[in-house]
Amino acid sequence: TFLRPPRLGLRTRAEVRQYVDQIYRRELPPERVASIATAYHLLGLLPDTAGFSRLVVDLHSEELRGYYDPPTDSLFCVAGSSAPELKEVMAHELVHALQAQYEDLHPERERGWDNDTRTAFHALIEGQATYATMRLLAPQRNVVAETAIWDFITSHLRAGPMARPAMNIRGPGSNP
Repeated sequence: TFLRPPRLGLRTRAEVRQYVDQIYRRELPPERVASIATAYHLLGLLPDTAGFSRLVVDLHSEELRGYYDPPTDSLFCVAGSSAPELKEVMAHELVHALQAQYEDLHPERERGWDNDTRTAFHALIEGQATYATMRLLAPQRNVVAETAIWDFITSHLRAGPMARPAMNIRGPGSNP
């Protein structure tokens, strides 16, 4: 049960990019970004020429269809999204708004947490929102037990976010 309704709003793609950039800069100090980028480069996940920070901001800016902002208790959808996208985004982000009314989701809470604690917390928060969204979109199905659903999600993720223009880091005409 909601204790109070969250604020709602629309954002342009440019406003989303600005938000993502602000969050990225606030949440990840430059030395942490450098460490993560080095790890990705050393593992062969990104070529040395890929600008890690730009890539992360580009990818998130392209992918986001909406977001919940805990400090302002506001839920935003991206202007121009389709009705099915809005339904999915609203279901997911409303769960985050509800979570925030019972649990502190402010990013400052995580300061000082080790990586395992932070990862577990985010997995819990995102897992609840994802499960609720799946239940809304497939109400007659057992979304936990049906392997076909997980196969679909896996193939969608491989074909979707990884095929986005922001992930085209090799340049035109190069081999994958």
